[in-house]
Amino acid sequence: MPRNTNKLFKENWILLTIIVAIILFFSKTIIEYSIRFINFITEMIKKNMSGGKKNTTKSSTNTGIRGIRNNNPGNIKINSANKWTGKVGSNTDGVFEQFTDMKYGIRASLKLLHTYINSGRSTLQKIGDSWSDKDPNYVAFLVNSVGIGKDTAILIDDQATIKKIAQAIFDMETSRKFTDSEIDEAWKIL
Repeated sequence: MPRNTNKLFKENWILLTIIVAIILFFSKTIIEYSIRFINFITEMIKKNMSGGKKNTTKSSTNTGIRGIRNNNPGNIKINSANKWTGKVGSNTDGVFEQFTDMKYGIRASLKLLHTYINSGRSTLQKIGDSWSDKDPNYVAFLVNSVGIGKDTAILIDDQATIKKIAQAIFDMETSRKFTDSEIDEAWKIL
């Protein structure tokens, strides 16, 4: 090789080595910061799901889903007028009711559905509007899950349909399917 080629090769090799070292350094740094960012976002999501407060209610399933942690699968909001059976003595959530056992949370949702139906909110449209502050996606989810029209009248003695509505609400609120026996247990203590 001529002398100029060797010099050019050496200079480029050094430059290439420096470029590779810089890329590796920044790649490692980017990966470290990406991991830190992902961990930060994960913690924020967990904190948001818990309402920023530590929950001491004993839930039937150890999970990050607020309605499950609170034994309140319908995510019923706190209302001082409601004297729910099985309600915890000291609520730590601040927004949603908490129950001592899942059967009481299921019971409260069934009871609320009965109240809605008895007060004239006896269609999926009216129930969905009341439960979700008028979210049209919520009503559509109920219609698809229950299998009746949004304006079909629901009778107070139609236990099968009311249970389907409750199950759809629980699915929408917590993404959990409850067994028939879990819902039946709560139905018995209405």
